[in-house]
Amino acid sequence: LPISVPDAGLLEETLPLVRALRPLLQQIASETASHVNEAATVDRIAETDIWSPVLEPDLEPWFEVALVIDGSAGMALWQRLIQDIQRLLRCYGSFRDFRVWQLVVTDGQPGVCALPDRSVRSPRALLSPTGRQLTLVFSDCTADYWWDGSLQPTLTLWGQTMPTAIWQVLPDWMWKRTALGVGEYVAIRNRIPGAANHDLKPTYLSLRPPKRLAQQNALDSPSTSTAGTAICLPVLTTDGASIGAWSRMLAGDRRQSTPGFVLPATGWER
Repeated sequence: LPISVPDAGLLEETLPLVRALRPLLQQIASETASHVNEAATVDRIAETDIWSPVLEPDLEPWFEVALVIDGSAGMALWQRLIQDIQRLLRCYGSFRDFRVWQLVVTDGQPGVCALPDRSVRSPRALLSPTGRQLTLVFSDCTADYWWDGSLQPTLTLWGQTMPTAIWQVLPDWMWKRTALGVGEYVAIRNRIPGAANHDLKPTYLSLRPPKRLAQQNALDSPSTSTAGTAICLPVLTTDGASIGAWSRMLAGDRRQSTPGFVLPATGWER
């Protein structure tokens, strides 16, 4: 006989995750909106007899967020967690905007669709002209298009203009068994608040970078296409310590490092 089972959320405590995001929830001066400072305006008129308002920029959230959900079949196991994370970022995160996209790959060509809309668009639809967008790719990194390198040009495209990270559903001891193991495991530091991925500083945990990545990076230049460029990607999990380390690193804390991978431009066959 059928029985009723409570559909409990997978995120039992959300407050530690909200606190972990605090370094990225700052208010900064707006470049487009402003208000009149009445006291300063009165002082200016009294001192100079110039009747013009003193304008001050409004404060607004630092970042907006694009949550890109991997649309592979294996991600069906994580639908409840995806719902909880969406609720967390939408309700508790003080972001300028929050949008959910689905990552789809057809015949090796990546695309995105804005949920619940199903029309597929170019990955360039996510590009932010200001660079103040956090692009979080929520995935287990096990689909074929992660292994064969189909996604690397898209990840590089996003990482050149805005902060981009992998939100891994699997624990860190399993990462090298996924397609992330194609690249090199690194510790990532940063000194520029809100830096895009190409400004991050990876530290290889081996004595020197792998020969393949070193040769590839030597051939790359800023004028070349993104199709031939290695990408440095921070990796975080649904854990307060992991999210906190990534948030502080991205906010420009030089003392903080976060784990990640440098992925080559092309994948490796399993």
